[in-house]
Amino acid sequence: MMTAARETLQSWLHRPLFLAMVAAALSTVLLLAGSLFVVVQQIQQRESDQMNAQGERFLQRLEQLFGQLRESLDDLQNQPLRGCDDDMIATLREVSFNYRFVYEAVYIDGSGVCSNRPRQTGLSVTRPPDLRGPTYSYWLNTTTEPNEDRAALMLGRGNFRVATSRGHLADVVDLPPGSSLLVVLDHGERAIPVLGTDQHWPPAEPWPPKSQNALQVTPTRLIYRMPPPR
Repeated sequence: MMTAARETLQSWLHRPLFLAMVAAALSTVLLLAGSLFVVVQQIQQRESDQMNAQGERFLQRLEQLFGQLRESLDDLQNQPLRGCDDDMIATLREVSFNYRFVYEAVYIDGSGVCSNRPRQTGLSVTRPPDLRGPTYSYWLNTTTEPNEDRAALMLGRGNFRVATSRGHLADVVDLPPGSSLLVVLDHGERAIPVLGTDQHWPPAEPWPPKSQNALQVTPTRLIYRMPPPR
């Protein structure tokens, strides 16, 4: 039986049509494998380009956010009103109207808290700041917060707090599924996911990176290292 099978195989191997079919099939397999490799490479490159582009947009927006939050705090700190009354609430509303990225403005003292959004305040005005500088204090909120309007970033000076909405970042950073925008604090010891999914820290990638850039882009993370606070 083995001899007959071998003779049959040899007879097929000596047929030009059969050999041509085998060669065509192998060529097709190799072509498909090569095409698949190219497609995978193109997808990975496109995702990398997308993350880098979003990183650039994030840095531009972050500069706008910090600028407006600091300016609005300076305006509030320099005006004479103190205490929660109708004039203060009107002032807080005016500030939020004048500054596009100020979603909520708050005054807080020992007698109470007032806001330009008194019925839907999303600010955590009592917990300690994540960063404290010589002039401003900084709070960051994670994406695990149930309130979608809750501030991704809040700054404080004196008795005043001003904050962005999370949407002010989300509209320029459209992260792929499973990705995150992380803000790194405490010299790289802690990272807060302000957009996207919560992720293990430190990352599997080498950390800290050799690059001194404020923004580090990986396939699943935009990692922003907060500079020393002002």
